[in-house]
Amino acid sequence: MKRTIIIFVYVISLLLSSSLYSKENKPDRIIYLNLKLINGQVSLADYKIVEGKLKQSKTASFNHKDIYLKVINKENVQLFEAGIYDPSRLRYEYGNEEGQLENIRVVQDSVSFTVRMPYYPSIHEVQFFRIQKSPLRTSALMKLDQSMGSIILSPGMEDAKK
Repeated sequence: MKRTIIIFVYVISLLLSSSLYSKENKPDRIIYLNLKLINGQVSLADYKIVEGKLKQSKTASFNHKDIYLKVINKENVQLFEAGIYDPSRLRYEYGNEEGQLENIRVVQDSVSFTVRMPYYPSIHEVQFFRIQKSPLRTSALMKLDQSMGSIILSPGMEDAKK
């Protein structure tokens, strides 16, 4: 009987801890960060928190991405990571005089852009890094060139926007 109670308590504690863990890792809100990229440094212009869930990518590849972002809490535990294209480097396609498709790259010093990601109640900071160009870029193998800045998000920020 005593063994059964111990097993029961153990199972209940596992279920409770897994439900708390899954709530933190599967948030039911999305945060939209309206950002500015000026001379290679990211700054926060505004943000908005809305109800909803993001679809999770089936692959954790950072191939062809230019910027790596990492979301951490106050204890420096990573909550989320993503790769995004550099919004200051645009590619335009056009038809040349021979009718062939060509492209041109345009680099801007200042650009505004939006990043959406899951909202975690314990979110504290979003860090941005330029990804070093290499053939294989998974999160375990990629190399980061330089920091592009970070954004500190204050506790209770969802209450401030209501």
